[in-house]
Amino acid sequence: PLFRSFLSISLLFVSTSFAQKLLPERDVRQQVFAGEKFFKLYATDEPLDGAYKVVMSGGAYYEATFVEGRINGTYKRYNSEGKFIAEEHYKNGKNDGTWKYYNAKGKLSSLKNYKDGKPWGKWQLWDDDAEWLQSEYDYKDEKNYTLRMYYDNGKLSEERFYKNGKEDGSQKYYHNTGYLEKELLKENGELVLYKNYHSNGKLYSEVPYKDSKKNEKSVIYYPNGKITEKGTYKNNRKEGVWKYYNQAGRLTSEETYDHDRLVKTVNYK
Repeated sequence: PLFRSFLSISLLFVSTSFAQKLLPERDVRQQVFAGEKFFKLYATDEPLDGAYKVVMSGGAYYEATFVEGRINGTYKRYNSEGKFIAEEHYKNGKNDGTWKYYNAKGKLSSLKNYKDGKPWGKWQLWDDDAEWLQSEYDYKDEKNYTLRMYYDNGKLSEERFYKNGKEDGSQKYYHNTGYLEKELLKENGELVLYKNYHSNGKLYSEVPYKDSKKNEKSVIYYPNGKITEKGTYKNNRKEGVWKYYNQAGRLTSEETYDHDRLVKTVNYK
């Protein structure tokens, strides 16, 4: 009997020490320092410690475990009807692991991944009904990643690459039927080459850029791959001789420009 009494008291102590505490959100003060969230009691300024259920206005609530004011482990949020709508993960107060958000129907609507408080791996966002994927990020770290956007038919809309927080490399934009419409080559965020494409996949135009302005040789093509026109830009202005061709590839005319001003035209039969 003495042993059973001791065991009962021990179990009661363990149960009580891990019991979830209930708090209204108005009693909780949230602060952010250096990217970390801290939660304290308004009345005493003491950091939250242990497992809590925090009730928000309207009846929604969240559940989390705190260690010295920092969320540690899983954070779960529920709407006013008690439906599970979000799951986040923390490690010593920092975002860590996979975060998931759900719509009113319980379908996954958003997914994020963190590592040591920073974006990492795959992020995905669906439409409000969670029927089609709208956007997708692939993070190497918070400043180096790939972004893909999608049409509601599932076709890829855009594919952009970022290096040190700036667009870098080939940035591609697609028509909703699937073919590549345009391609922007960027270096450290600066546009250096702009390409457009015909619906048959062949190149339509190719224009070099420097300092965000059209510069150097520009070429436009027919859908059969033959040149339509070619000439030179200097700081967004046509300069020198521009040549124009028919679809058979024969030269039909030439125009001469001086600082974007047409000064001479020659037509060929």
